[in-house]
Amino acid sequence: MKHKLTVIFTCFNRKEKTVKACKSLVEKNPNMEFQFIVVDDKSTDGTVEAIKALNYNIKVIEGTGSLFWCGGMRVGIDWYFQINDGTDCLLINDDVDFYDAAIEKMIQLQRGRENVIIVGATCDGNDAFTYGLRKHRDNKGIWLNPVEPNKEEIVGETMNANCVLISNSAMKKIGNMDSHYSHSLGDYDLGFRISRMGYKLISSAEFVGHCEDNGFENSWRDPELGRLQRLKKKESAKGSPFKEWWHFLYKNYGLRRAVLYSIVPFVKILLEK
Repeated sequence: MKHKLTVIFTCFNRKEKTVKACKSLVEKNPNMEFQFIVVDDKSTDGTVEAIKALNYNIKVIEGTGSLFWCGGMRVGIDWYFQINDGTDCLLINDDVDFYDAAIEKMIQLQRGRENVIIVGATCDGNDAFTYGLRKHRDNKGIWLNPVEPNKEEIVGETMNANCVLISNSAMKKIGNMDSHYSHSLGDYDLGFRISRMGYKLISSAEFVGHCEDNGFENSWRDPELGRLQRLKKKESAKGSPFKEWWHFLYKNYGLRRAVLYSIVPFVKILLEK
């Protein structure tokens, strides 16, 4: 019998990547039975029609047009809880092109261990790590280093949710993403909550797929942009709005480090040229 899995992701106007992600999951994991919960935030490029044409088991939920990534994922996860059919959960980004048997290998790694969350590591075209498990550089700051895919089962502290396998029983206890976040930080925050609850976050043994790093170009972190432009981008929903950044810091690091690191983005904008 095939292992049934519920895949949750949100999408907006990148039809080719979205279709490719779905097809790579289904076609490269023949021993899996996938059902999809897809939150489309009012795409205008034919994304919905294209994924429906795949004829997979896909539930498409129409967003408001302003959900962004965290909002869309929360809607999808809420729907997963409403279905409540006992299937395990796979959170993904729709820009991952999955490798052969990647999810089947993650299932094997997790089998019989409901307290273990498997974080799939992705890489760029040069086989360099892009997204996955994260661990603090030291116990003083907030900076997170990547945990490369490995067979040693190094326990991380948080994660990028580009590909995360969570058992149904664990997901029901962990719950949804924090509603404070618009676009970023929601997966890091969820990862910290998972760790605090006593679950083990470990990486896939090898890269599960190709996913390019978004990089800093044309974002608030881009030093080539003017300071005012960077500030506006920082405070936009897809940047790092002060209230969301403060909430993340205070919740996960406490008051002292929240005060210290909440001003770091502004210092970067002011000093970088």
